[in-house]
Amino acid sequence: MKKLLAVLVVLTLVFTLVACQSTNNNSQATTTKSTAGGDTQTSGTSKATEPQPKKGGIIQLTGGNQDTVLFHQVRAVPAVAGHGLFQETLMKYDEAGVPQPFLIDSISGDTATKIWTLKVKKGIKFTDGSDLNADVVAWNINIYKEKGVFKDSFYASVKEAKAVDDYTVEVHMNNWDSLFPYTLARTCPIASKVAYETYGEDYLAEHPIGTGPFILEKWERDIGMDLKPNPNYWQGAPLVDGIRMTVYNNALVAQAAMDAGELHAMVTDDYNLAKQMEQKGYTIYPAAVPTYGYTLCFETNDPEDPFYDVRVRKAVSHAINVDEIFDTLFHGYGIKSTQWCTPKSEFYNDKITGQPYDVAKAKALLAEAGYPNGFKTKLTTGGSTFYSDICLIIIEQLSKVGIEVEFMPVEGTAFIKYIGGWEEGMFLHPMGMENGAASQISANFVQGLSFALGVGSFDHPDDLDAMIRAANYAEADKVAGMFQDIQKVLFEDLCYMKVIAIAPTIGIVSPKLKDSNYCKVQASSSTFYKAWLDE
Repeated sequence: MKKLLAVLVVLTLVFTLVACQSTNNNSQATTTKSTAGGDTQTSGTSKATEPQPKKGGIIQLTGGNQDTVLFHQVRAVPAVAGHGLFQETLMKYDEAGVPQPFLIDSISGDTATKIWTLKVKKGIKFTDGSDLNADVVAWNINIYKEKGVFKDSFYASVKEAKAVDDYTVEVHMNNWDSLFPYTLARTCPIASKVAYETYGEDYLAEHPIGTGPFILEKWERDIGMDLKPNPNYWQGAPLVDGIRMTVYNNALVAQAAMDAGELHAMVTDDYNLAKQMEQKGYTIYPAAVPTYGYTLCFETNDPEDPFYDVRVRKAVSHAINVDEIFDTLFHGYGIKSTQWCTPKSEFYNDKITGQPYDVAKAKALLAEAGYPNGFKTKLTTGGSTFYSDICLIIIEQLSKVGIEVEFMPVEGTAFIKYIGGWEEGMFLHPMGMENGAASQISANFVQGLSFALGVGSFDHPDDLDAMIRAANYAEADKVAGMFQDIQKVLFEDLCYMKVIAIAPTIGIVSPKLKDSNYCKVQASSSTFYKAWLDE
């Protein structure tokens, strides 16, 4: 029986992405020290004159517009991170994107028995006064397996979680899953079992009860959230009187609120705005773990669609000038890549060319595929202005090879539907990168998924499915190389997608907000339990 206590050490190589990357077009910006103070201390300020932590005040933030707060239905990684203010996960990402124990002391895996063993931290209580223990953790994992939003993807290999003593959980797998620690960091907010059994699921869908530093006091969809401090938080009671998260549908309005002193922090994916705020002296945190892989996806499952032909997919990929998009929109905050990781990741495959910009090659491939004069198609994306900006540049570039594109931005819940399958042509998707390339590939490209990126628009061939499952079942020292091969199939051989850029969410912090580390590690992550206001 081979114990894999070193599993996470090997998997640490997954996201050796970020810590020292520079702000050129091939790397990610580092934290900027604000000349006005804020989260970082201005150089030259002596200890004697440093402001001391104060109690009181309400932290004013943008955000709070989650689709759900029901623990097993929270989907997006940034939503999980923000959700952690009141319901925390068993593991959290470090600055290299590697899961580390948080509500647990340790995790170890055994490939022979197909069991992951978790040691739960002692002395942690939920905000209803109940204990965090092995029985509660096992119950949560079983709920995720039974009816969680990712039951058919991230939890597909889980057979059953069992409490073997008060603080030890065994997670028995049907098939070995070398990436399970990423699941525990990505999508496993832990809820109170006592509250669930006392009040029911509908109650927790409005009043989540967890172990976090704050308690959700009020939630109004499309308006915001009010959180009050948890005085018994296991890492220490918060200093502030609460947090107010307000939904701003327009980044410029949020920017104006920041400048007027009405907000202490905001997040943005508008990199031009981030650069402007940096120049004004705000503390800027490009999340160390990249948030998005802006990915152009092609319809490969409909024989009537031009993109059914791999030559067309490669032609379009060659026709896109990524450098122009970078120079126009990313302002030094993006990372160039041909696949779902950066060149510093162990999963990066340097044999993937990404079909470099070559208009002549694009035209030749289109002619070979029977489209010498191009064709008409559609490009769908979400309602974000930034998504639209990327699409409009792509549309203009494709016109140079005779492809006429109808642009179709969609809003809100409609966009969620289109993730699973777009009508025809192309789909620009900001694929979440925080959970790692291997985990995202596994969750989106195996057969039999009920919901995933392109579940109705991508072909899911048997050999690709077999490759992914084999990589998931492999021992840790083989995983990286196997997923390198899988990425080559997806992005080079089949050309299902073209990566436009990998990029972080940006946290913008006022000089008045201290010790928040807002977005320093990942989008919406923070240390608000020890943050304070200097005002």
